[in-house]
Amino acid sequence: FDDELIWSSDQKPERSPPPAPPPQQGQVPQPPSPPQSPPPRKVECGRAGNCPEPTRWAEPSERHEVRCCSDTALEKFRRVRECGLWVSSKNGMGGCQGEKTFAEAEAICA
Repeated sequence: FDDELIWSSDQKPERSPPPAPPPQQGQVPQPPSPPQSPPPRKVECGRAGNCPEPTRWAEPSERHEVRCCSDTALEKFRRVRECGLWVSSKNGMGGCQGEKTFAEAEAICA
């Protein structure tokens, strides 16, 4: 997947809304806000400089290719000298995994 956008574990930082002021005497407290949708995640080129699309934030429901990375050596992963990570796009993953949501990619790499 050197020329495809792959999922990154990077999460887009979100600004938290300011806390609600405490209710004044005689006011009814406001109900909590509904849960927010999952934050966007970064997708980036499988090999820097090989993709026609730039790195960007993607909705977790989008489908992209999967490359698993580790800071430590794992069986069937190969070490990338340039970044010092151990990676795999197929070995130990049941073959190449493409067109997966972020949740699916996370489960494959767990």
